[in-house]
Amino acid sequence: MTARKSVVVLLGWPPTRDNLGWPTALPWYLLSNAPADVDIHLFYFRHEGKHRDRWMRDLKSLRLASVTELEPYWTKWENWFRLRTPASRLGLPIQVDWFPIRRKTVKRIQACKPDAIWIYPHWLSSWAAKLKAERIVVTGPDCAVLHHERALDTDISGKPEEIEKQRYDLATYLVLERFLATSGAAVHVVGQADADRFNELTQRQQAKFTVHPHFDYVARAAADRDGEPLRVIMSGDPLAVYIGDHGPRIVDSLMMESVKLRDRIAITLTGKNWDALAAKLLGTGYSVRHETWVDDYPVTLAAHDVALCPYAVGVGTKGKVLQAMATGLLTIGSRLAFENVQAMAGRDFLEYQEPEEVAHLLAEIVADRKESERIAHAGATRVREFHSPRRTGEAFWSYALSNSDNMDRFGGQV
Repeated sequence: MTARKSVVVLLGWPPTRDNLGWPTALPWYLLSNAPADVDIHLFYFRHEGKHRDRWMRDLKSLRLASVTELEPYWTKWENWFRLRTPASRLGLPIQVDWFPIRRKTVKRIQACKPDAIWIYPHWLSSWAAKLKAERIVVTGPDCAVLHHERALDTDISGKPEEIEKQRYDLATYLVLERFLATSGAAVHVVGQADADRFNELTQRQQAKFTVHPHFDYVARAAADRDGEPLRVIMSGDPLAVYIGDHGPRIVDSLMMESVKLRDRIAITLTGKNWDALAAKLLGTGYSVRHETWVDDYPVTLAAHDVALCPYAVGVGTKGKVLQAMATGLLTIGSRLAFENVQAMAGRDFLEYQEPEEVAHLLAEIVADRKESERIAHAGATRVREFHSPRRTGEAFWSYALSNSDNMDRFGGQV
């Protein structure tokens, strides 16, 4: 009979079904699919109080041997101690000090006699050197150095202060990821290019890629709605680095084609800072709804036909792309939007080379609803299979609980 394993999971935030301000969903889906023969002892740093009911509900749905809530140095003090923290003095990102190492917590973790320890995200990398277990894994979830290198290469903002910030962040993450390489921990990321860049940067083969799970979804019911407007949704923050200038350029393309499209599509914008762009679209006759916050995002997605994913910069895997595809929406995005998604352009989703192409793609979809439904269905089938929480959980835990370097079946494009 195989002995049960004790696994300590140390998280920067409580695991939740949906991202609540931070990338809190990935660990929830992986924990939901942990092997039955492990006892999981969860330690997490407290999140913002306004979400407490939601994260407590999600915690109760997990199979956990014990749960310990830790108190962080929270972000309200960030500006005060930016240049005074130990992390800043060492050249590390200031976020490292949001999750302080306390001796009593280290003792409680070691009292669990862990066979393996999983740490998420990489801002907690300094913990790896303080803890002892046969196997310690740190999840990125991506390579931050690669993200900031791409942001600087793209130079999408054109603002000197943003470029300066990206350079500063790149310098601190170079320190962090090289520091992580010396900790002896195995490194897990959700992007192949992320693993390759980390290994190149550190000259070690520590980082491995496993595919990202899709989040919970409400299946969209395909229907024959000829004559009704195509329902299009675009989410995020158009002022954020990861979207860059793609959001505004897509809006400009829609304005240029307003005569052809304004009566044939209805647009929903979710997230902050869409006000000015929503006003532009309304001014050219489009039906537009702007919601800064959506309580039940899966239900909102399922009420649409097409998802626009305008990513100018990014690494890893985009959870919103997977969720839109799993829901059954025809998903349109940049090459980076579909990076590490186990699907093929043209068969399972539509990819644009330049944001200005989006209006033309929407015009083609309006003209041939059956073809768009076929592509959306193929994409949903593919993502539900290859990015299912069960399948991705098996891949992750196989890596986290063993010393195997054979990860071929957990990454790569189909």
